[in-house]
Amino acid sequence: IAGKLDINAFWRNGLWRTGLFPDNSKGESETYIFASPFVKAGLTYKINGRNYIFANGAYGLRAPMVTDVFLSPRTRNQALPNPTQQTVISAEGGYIHNSPKFRFRAVGYITYTLDGIRTISFYHDLYNNNVNLTLRNIDIRSYGGEFGLDWKIWKGIGLNAAVGIGRSQYVGSPLATTTLDNSQQTLTSDETVYFNNVNVANGPQWANTIGISYNSPQFWFVRMNFNYFDWMWVDASPIRRTAAAVEGLDPNGTQYAKIIDQERLPGAFTMDFFGGYSWKLDKTFKRMKTSQYLNFTASVSNITNNVFLNGGFQQLRYDDVNKNPDKFANKYYVAYGINFFLNLTYRM
Repeated sequence: IAGKLDINAFWRNGLWRTGLFPDNSKGESETYIFASPFVKAGLTYKINGRNYIFANGAYGLRAPMVTDVFLSPRTRNQALPNPTQQTVISAEGGYIHNSPKFRFRAVGYITYTLDGIRTISFYHDLYNNNVNLTLRNIDIRSYGGEFGLDWKIWKGIGLNAAVGIGRSQYVGSPLATTTLDNSQQTLTSDETVYFNNVNVANGPQWANTIGISYNSPQFWFVRMNFNYFDWMWVDASPIRRTAAAVEGLDPNGTQYAKIIDQERLPGAFTMDFFGGYSWKLDKTFKRMKTSQYLNFTASVSNITNNVFLNGGFQQLRYDDVNKNPDKFANKYYVAYGINFFLNLTYRM
């Protein structure tokens, strides 16, 4: 069992008085202080010398980020009223097998992060201005399982594999407050954002790899891994999931669906190679009095040069007038194609 207590304090100190905010741009703002306790505990039961079962749990608080509390720290001291801390509740349990030639691990987990805060800034076409959108009461549930094995098959030949599968989704509906960047006017206050069961865009939520390796007694090794990723979604825009964004549209229509649907990206396959050789210099050059090594390693990732989309986001800009979901199309991140490195290390 272990615990900790973090004390976080922050404030804004404006060095200049601006014409837009003469009364709250220069000088120090209110100081925000958060006491964040965190405790975790675990229990392991050894069935015998090679088989174990375990369970772990954690509970605690996390202070908000300074950039999420202050609505526009570039210009003024205005902050989110009564900012709250994020609550983290997590539990996991699993089974472990350890033997000289075979190791296996299976884990199931669930984590809730509650009452989160996030502030984002963007250009709003309806107001023809930069705005600051603050989401509060952000709740996220993540759960799934992870499995891994390492098997020494025969005379240096080995097999390793891992599977991670889970879901990370928003739970409930956050509340949004929108303010103008160049004034203290509040445009919307506690507007409901319908995020329930929307997927969190945190990379592939289903990832698999299997690899074959060979370790030679002559001090060289090679390994090849085959990987598959899936269950990837673009980051959902809170602007599209409000009552105002779909006002007047047919809930059963195509336009309505394109506005609120979250795009799922296609799965992808990659292959990776890793190898190396260790040269014992003093064995070759007898005059050397101490052990010295020259190590060569090489890695080639994504050998098949499979260029695929590994993430993206819905733009925060939105066509409020015509509600055309294609006017501001999704943006995407593209994974690297084939890439490699060579490494040479001298050790003595």
